[in-house]
Amino acid sequence: MSVPTTDQIYWRAYSKAILTLLTGQAPLGKKDAIYVTPQTQRGIAAGKWIPDVVTNNLLYLASDALLPGDSPLYNPGASASYSQTLNQYLTWVQVNGNPNEGALIRLTNAQNKLNISQDNFDTEQDKAYAKFKLYPKAATTDFDKWVIQNAQKYVAARQQLQAASGAWYQAMTDVFGPDAATVKNLVDRLGLANDIVSPHAGYNMSCTEKDLNDIDALFEASNGGTTPPPPSPEIVFFRPSYSLQGYGRTVEQWVQTFGTNAQKIKINYDIGRDTKWEDLGFSHVEANAEIGYWWIFSVTVHHENTTKTKNLSLSSERTQISTELVVNGIQKFSIGNGAWDVPGVKTMFPTLRKGAPAHLQSGLVKPSALLLAYGVGLNVTFSSDIRTEVDSLFHEASSTGGSARIFGWDISAGGSGSSTSSRDTTFKDVKWDKDSGSLSIPPTDNGFPTLLGVLGSRLD
Repeated sequence: MSVPTTDQIYWRAYSKAILTLLTGQAPLGKKDAIYVTPQTQRGIAAGKWIPDVVTNNLLYLASDALLPGDSPLYNPGASASYSQTLNQYLTWVQVNGNPNEGALIRLTNAQNKLNISQDNFDTEQDKAYAKFKLYPKAATTDFDKWVIQNAQKYVAARQQLQAASGAWYQAMTDVFGPDAATVKNLVDRLGLANDIVSPHAGYNMSCTEKDLNDIDALFEASNGGTTPPPPSPEIVFFRPSYSLQGYGRTVEQWVQTFGTNAQKIKINYDIGRDTKWEDLGFSHVEANAEIGYWWIFSVTVHHENTTKTKNLSLSSERTQISTELVVNGIQKFSIGNGAWDVPGVKTMFPTLRKGAPAHLQSGLVKPSALLLAYGVGLNVTFSSDIRTEVDSLFHEASSTGGSARIFGWDISAGGSGSSTSSRDTTFKDVKWDKDSGSLSIPPTDNGFPTLLGVLGSRLD
């Protein structure tokens, strides 16, 4: 099902506002694109009350996700890893040399074995680490020593990968001669970045998976002037290194000044009519209503054993809504990559060998900057001719234990627990007045910044 024109107009208007906040008055670069998120998209927890290993993991998740080339809706959970894709790209590059047919065949075979070994290693590593986390003494145990007795398949997969990597490099050398060493050096650097067990300064960073309730407890204790709960033992692993200059100090300032300098960002619906997707960095947009959060206003209602989704229909001829965001702090942060990155990799190595996976050829977009805000709220006014329909949808969803989504903002009946990716907003949090047609969701001072937008840069 395609998304109605009206809903696309809104998202273009919203994207245009995010574009201005990310780039100011500067034009969008030819290889850049703007991605938007639901206004409930949790950002990166940071500040003096949050351990660095927690901030690092959330930073990695936001920065390492490749972005789709045909959709402006940010969805990191459905994305491939940039650092791992870069590694794969480098193993397929064509460099100088004068190969014969036999050497090329041997290289292709070695490449295929390397790909299989890498996939097997990734699978066994995930299994081993999941098992390791359940070990009662994991926080004080060396993972590399533990796997010898407890994850033999992982150990075998690691040895197979090392052998396959050596065979691939030898085959590369046979085909491309001394130039193969340049590629191997870059691949080795990425190997350091993707080593989850051992630290490598400048290449990877220590991380941990922290339960959202633990993060909230740390902030609440700090914000309330009480002693934060003692930290639980951390099971530390490592991810490719990323950085946001000055981010932690900025979050602390936002929290300290919450409610004193709120800023309102108006979404001009008319601008959406005059804006094309090409103006936002997309030559083509796949507006599939079944994917993402395209609908301006939709609800899910429950009746007996049935669940239905209903959408608000709007006119594309005239404006029936006005919208503004409220923020208590907002700033663009450029993403700094570690020493493992290969900027301009497609300029350095523009040609891939025959048989390279199609997804490496084009359409690769990586995050280059994040728009983060604090204390985000939403104000919406509906025109008089649609207020009755909005009121009906809103109350049907809330009274049946359903949910609603307005401009990407998810509203639930509550009781489902906090999400690691989105702010938990219930119908009780929403202020709706049918007579004026106004709907508002007030900002919250919960210590968690919101990710509002992403600037992506194409690699081709």
